[in-house]
Amino acid sequence: MLCLNLALLAFIFFGRHPRMGHEGPKAQIIERLEFDQEQIDAYEVLIKEHQLEVQKLNEYINGLKSELYEYLSQEDHEMSDSILQLIGEKKMQIEQLHFTHFLDLKNLCNENQMDLFTLLEKDLVKLFSKKHLP
Repeated sequence: MLCLNLALLAFIFFGRHPRMGHEGPKAQIIERLEFDQEQIDAYEVLIKEHQLEVQKLNEYINGLKSELYEYLSQEDHEMSDSILQLIGEKKMQIEQLHFTHFLDLKNLCNENQMDLFTLLEKDLVKLFSKKHLP
């Protein structure tokens, strides 16, 4: 009982699971899915790949936005519609990347972790909402 109380106090004091060494949604996912070190390493590779792909699309979107705002000073705004459509397509690609990323995460889980993943998937939107990110 004493050990359990000390562990709880350590968790509260340090704000995360003692073995984690991670923060944010990644730490919560690792903890909630009870990943072992091999799964953590694979998940970190997935995260890096995912972030790189999303970053490329976001940079492309920013370029499109710059092009779009150049039309503010012009009389003809017809071209802005096609740029807006391209921005929408790229944002849709980002959402597809997110979905695929979580499918890849699910594939890292073993049979015993599938129920944990099912519980986690209900909280993914909350975990990654802007107000919860550090």
